[in-house]
Amino acid sequence: DNECTSFIENDGNSRIGRIRTLSFLRLSDLMTKFASSVDFSTHGQRLWKSISSSVIALPNTVINADNPPSLLKLIESISMHHMLIPLLHESDDAIVAVFKCIAGTTRMKVMTSVLHIIDGLLT
Repeated sequence: DNECTSFIENDGNSRIGRIRTLSFLRLSDLMTKFASSVDFSTHGQRLWKSISSSVIALPNTVINADNPPSLLKLIESISMHHMLIPLLHESDDAIVAVFKCIAGTTRMKVMTSVLHIIDGLLT
């Protein structure tokens, strides 16, 4: 799957980076698929705690990136479903990191993802 391996956050081609990327993408898929039938809010604090270092590093991972990193895609998925948005209330760092992704070096696909997140939060 080219999408899964096109961007490896902060780890070059390391195995850990690939696993992290795939994990974020699968979490996004699972949350999107089961948003209307599973209450993910009970797992919110553990989710954000376990990925806090990735969230903090997110703005640096989008510098000159052609595609949005998998973590940004996860946050975008969460922001697009009204049943998942409460998860974002549990992490101020995630929202701050999204806004920090807006910079002069941000490319179109990344900016589109950021704008989808903002739109999801506003609607």
